[in-house]
Amino acid sequence: MIIGLFLRHYKIYNNVNFIPVAHSTDSGLSLFVGNNGVGKSSILEALNTFFNNGYWNKSKKEKNDQTFLCPCVLINKDEFNFFCKNNEVDKNVLEEISNYLFTYEDKNQSELKEFFKLRKNFELKKSDFYLLLVGSLFTDKNKAYFGSTFDNDIKKIIKTIDQNYNSDQILLNIKKYYNYIYIPVEANSNDFLKLETAEMQKLMNKDILETIDSILTEKINTTNQGRQKSSNLVSFINTTLNGFMDNINEKIRVIDDEYSFKVEDGYKKNLTAADLRDQILRAYFSIRTLKKNSKEIFELSSGEQRIALIDIATAFIQNNTDKQRCTILAIDEPEASLHISKCFNQFRRIENLSHNENTQVLLTTHWYGSLPTLYHGTLNLIKSGSKVEISSFPLNNYLEQRRDFPDDIDLKSFFELVSTIISSIKSENTKWLIIEGSDDHLYYKKYLDKKVENLFILPVGGCGNVIKIYEYLFAPFSEKTEKGILKDAKVLCLIDSDISQKNTKFTDKKIEHNLKLCRIQNFNHEISLCGVNAAGNYVPTAIEDCLNPSIFFKALEKSFEEENFKEYQMIFQSFEFNTTFNSSRLTGEKCLLKPKTMEAFDSKDELMKIIQSNEFKIVLAQNYCHLVEEGLLVEEDLPDLFKTVLEFFNKKAP
Repeated sequence: MIIGLFLRHYKIYNNVNFIPVAHSTDSGLSLFVGNNGVGKSSILEALNTFFNNGYWNKSKKEKNDQTFLCPCVLINKDEFNFFCKNNEVDKNVLEEISNYLFTYEDKNQSELKEFFKLRKNFELKKSDFYLLLVGSLFTDKNKAYFGSTFDNDIKKIIKTIDQNYNSDQILLNIKKYYNYIYIPVEANSNDFLKLETAEMQKLMNKDILETIDSILTEKINTTNQGRQKSSNLVSFINTTLNGFMDNINEKIRVIDDEYSFKVEDGYKKNLTAADLRDQILRAYFSIRTLKKNSKEIFELSSGEQRIALIDIATAFIQNNTDKQRCTILAIDEPEASLHISKCFNQFRRIENLSHNENTQVLLTTHWYGSLPTLYHGTLNLIKSGSKVEISSFPLNNYLEQRRDFPDDIDLKSFFELVSTIISSIKSENTKWLIIEGSDDHLYYKKYLDKKVENLFILPVGGCGNVIKIYEYLFAPFSEKTEKGILKDAKVLCLIDSDISQKNTKFTDKKIEHNLKLCRIQNFNHEISLCGVNAAGNYVPTAIEDCLNPSIFFKALEKSFEEENFKEYQMIFQSFEFNTTFNSSRLTGEKCLLKPKTMEAFDSKDELMKIIQSNEFKIVLAQNYCHLVEEGLLVEEDLPDLFKTVLEFFNKKAP
């Protein structure tokens, strides 16, 4: 994956700049936000210049020989070596370059501060991944250049391994390994979605392309002046066409010997299999256009075309069997031309694409409503000034770190999300369940999917954010429900019952049928949705305390069998399923886990620390949902929590 980019004198990026892109190997999605003109799109353009030989938009009045682009990449060693067919010398060269970049220190170079900070996130990956930096100069785009800071040192390292080693091969392999597809905001969606375009061919199944190439290069027997000759189709076509052109040139020279058809110096003189393949695809696919509801794509609105871009890219990526190459999809403003009610769904599809399809996605956006809703990835905030500054945050705890954000972005992110929710309720009659985390989302989706029409389940990263969104929604609901505008609306905001109880001063019985904030409560095995106040029964409760006990215990067993948690399996096995306890609660003396020995009591705190970690909770939720699916859940098996939630959404207006 691309984790960063060194560049110099590209558009607004004068002098040497390091652009952070991704903060971890799990960050398949990277967002670039900031005001107009700060250089968001320039980053995606620069990568397109490097990977696809796009236009090099050099800063004016700067020296050509100082202008460069150098992506910083983290690549799985086994996959990259297999793809490039690397020998031992290649592996040694890459290993030494990677070791050098992992250990290089020079605190006096200000442009490297962000690089050092980012590099620290990947130090534990040294044994499995290469950290590589390779690019090119504006003056020689086909020659490997390792950046102004590192170039001399890395070239010396290479020479100590093999005096004759061609470092340009590293550049070539990096460009071949990455499949970079760039969709600028001004791109014509209709043109991009034509199957014969270069971008769509990059998304196409490798098997199709290789099959066509193999047919074109397969040996065939041809007859030339009565003599049998073994050739291939490409050679046969070239020979035939060259003969035709020779005859034409002879004829026109008879008329005037100053005429001739010829190829300019430096250009290839014959067709290749790739040339013919492109023409075959162009001829075949140009008569097969994309339609939706029997309408040509160009007949749809600009917003619908933007949605189609993501849908079709996802379908092609899912169908692509070429998993050896790394696909990177770079999109300028995927929300462009979309009605605000459609933005949430667009970004949710993009996050699913990056997280589930092994595809890195880079986005620029002005829709800050995406920030509280995305979980897997990196947020890069660009600030302009005398020098461009970029701050990076993991999306999964962006809301905890928003104190470092400009006030306008913090305000916009919640305001635009709330605007999207209200707009989609009015235009599409959507219903919303707003919850704390992505592990909660898995449980709610499994039990509620298709039981509530047009239901969106939105995790926002903590109870404080659930309450904040509720409070932002409170004013418009109070006003519009009275006027009958939102009388059929349904928004339920759910939080856990935490040890430190949160509350809100915004309450109104008149709108609770439409907008409600509740905490989950499991008291004496009875599940209820209580108000967010100190009154009534109070027992700390999370969603894991409200599940099917036997399925939950089996999910725990499966989770401790996973590689990341096997070291704790023996501790877990010192407990057994408590058949006398009719709840999935794990805390307290009476709970789902019954200790087999006295020693198990002492190890329970250690076990609970693992079970309550974010990483384990996601795996546990996934295993639980798989088990529910395998058991072919029937309505009677629905745990009480989800029955209670369904009651809210199904209850008719008074």
